[in-house]
Amino acid sequence: MSEKENKNTEENEPLIESYEQKKMAHREKRANKRRKAKEGEHDITRSKKVTFLEVYSRSGNKREAAKQAGVSLRQHYNWLDRDPEYAEALQIAKEEATEVLEREAFRRGVEGWEEPVFYRGEQVGKITKYSDQLLVVLLKGNKPEKYKDRVEHTGESKSYMNIDLKNLSEEELNLLEGIIDKTSAEDGESGGTEESG
Repeated sequence: MSEKENKNTEENEPLIESYEQKKMAHREKRANKRRKAKEGEHDITRSKKVTFLEVYSRSGNKREAAKQAGVSLRQHYNWLDRDPEYAEALQIAKEEATEVLEREAFRRGVEGWEEPVFYRGEQVGKITKYSDQLLVVLLKGNKPEKYKDRVEHTGESKSYMNIDLKNLSEEELNLLEGIIDKTSAEDGESGGTEESG
């Protein structure tokens, strides 16, 4: 190498080192910006998730919760699919929403609410109103064994269906035979033919 080439290389080394340092500093700065943006995005997303959960826990309404959080319902379902912590928090919020609804049902069914009474355009008093329907729902929920809807079958009504048995599959025939056997047993009849002896 000539003396001139050697001198150029020596002069270029600080330039190359300086360039490499600036390039590294620039990459680091960009990486920091991306990290901060991602953290900021994460903070915004987290804030929206919290808002959604808070509104949902008070109202039980996902559409209203999404509106208040400034997100779409689709975004809520994406979070649900991708974030197990969010899914768990949603279950807690759902339980809280159910408690809110139960308290309101109790209030309307048991405690009632006041409505004004008017006579000739002027309020003359108040009347307490109750919701019998909500009271029934509460009773069924708290003691289903006692208050559930019952359907009694007396066995007196005989209705016949016109079914072409040739068109039924083996599985359908077996199912029908099981229903007939069960109905016959409930009515006190035998399921098959009896031999007299």
